[in-house]
Amino acid sequence: MNMKTAKETHEWFLESIESLRGAIKEDDTRAKELYAALTNMRWFRVEDPSKETCVSWRMAGHLVAALRFKGEDYLDYYCSGNEGTVAPWISNAMEKLGWKHECL
Repeated sequence: MNMKTAKETHEWFLESIESLRGAIKEDDTRAKELYAALTNMRWFRVEDPSKETCVSWRMAGHLVAALRFKGEDYLDYYCSGNEGTVAPWISNAMEKLGWKHECL
C-alpha cells in the first residue's frame, strides 16, 4: 500500500472510531474497552484487507481521551488492561462500518 492510501485508510479508520463517541462519552467501562480494542490490533477494510491500520498504545489512549473530551489524556487509559481484546459491541459496530480486526 502506498503512503497516500495508507494515510487515507487511517483517516477513514479514525472517522469510524469517532462514530463510537456516544457509546463511550459517559461510560468509563466502554471507554476502556475501546482502548483495549485499539491496542495490539490490526484493523482492515472488509472489502479490501490490504487497506489496514493500527495505532500505538499511546495513540489508542489519546484517541479515547480525545473522543470523550473530558480533560483526560492518554495516561488515563494507557496499560489499563485487556489490551488486544475487542468487546462484541465494538466488533459489531466496526463491522457495520466496514472494518474487521485481527490480533497483531
